[in-house]
Amino acid sequence: MVDANIIKDFFEVLNKNNLKYVLIKNDDNVIPNQLESGEDIDFLIHPSDYDRLIDVVISNGYEKRMGNLVSGISCIN
Repeated sequence: MVDANIIKDFFEVLNKNNLKYVLIKNDDNVIPNQLESGEDIDFLIHPSDYDRLIDVVISNGYEKRMGNLVSGISCIN
């Protein structure tokens, strides 16, 4: 289970850095309080913010992972 504080902190980083994003596949555009194992949060980032997104989240303790997805960002806390 992913703790609510990790989720909240991630989106605070996005907001603090004025990154333009929208939640997708999420009822009422509300960030969930917790995630069960195997769940994720899908969001779209504005194309002009993609490179900055990578820099911002890596500088805040996250890592970029490549795998079955086109790209993903995972918490390493």
